[in-house]
Amino acid sequence: MAGINIIGDNVLDAVRSVMTCSPDYLVMGMSSITFNGGAAGADAFQAKIEREAGVSISIGSHSSTAALKAYGDVKRIAFLSPYYPVANAEVRRYFVEFGFEVVRDICLQCKSWTGIAEVPPGVLRDKLIELNGDGRDTDALIQVGTNLSMVRLAAAGRGVARQAGGCHQYGDLLARAPPE
Repeated sequence: MAGINIIGDNVLDAVRSVMTCSPDYLVMGMSSITFNGGAAGADAFQAKIEREAGVSISIGSHSSTAALKAYGDVKRIAFLSPYYPVANAEVRRYFVEFGFEVVRDICLQCKSWTGIAEVPPGVLRDKLIELNGDGRDTDALIQVGTNLSMVRLAAAGRGVARQAGGCHQYGDLLARAPPE
């Protein structure tokens, strides 16, 4: 949570800096902070940044929800993150508040912001298989947090069945395949 607080304390400065380029829209390349405080916390974060930036933004939490809702019948989910348990609890809270049942979550407990890139493919494969369980109790597997390569995960495990279009990298739908 200390790392999340550091990000939170510096976001407005970063937004002010990037707005000197006069973008039409911002995609916030972060996610953990956008799950904090559940649905109300995500809405407040988005409103604060949009007020400061003067443009619309996309945030990780709401993009994850949009990806899941794009399928219309997703109710039970499992998610994988680079976070620690305290951050996964916030992600779980967010999804539950949006009406999803979180049946399982796995946190990789990466030691740094870029630590996800150091997770060996075999570990990712094993975690993805663990996340999927027997494939019967979830409608979708998702990844939140630092971008995990879809190709890397597909090569490591059971593969990517479909991916929701139009949603940025945070909240990628990892798999939506029927059980074997």
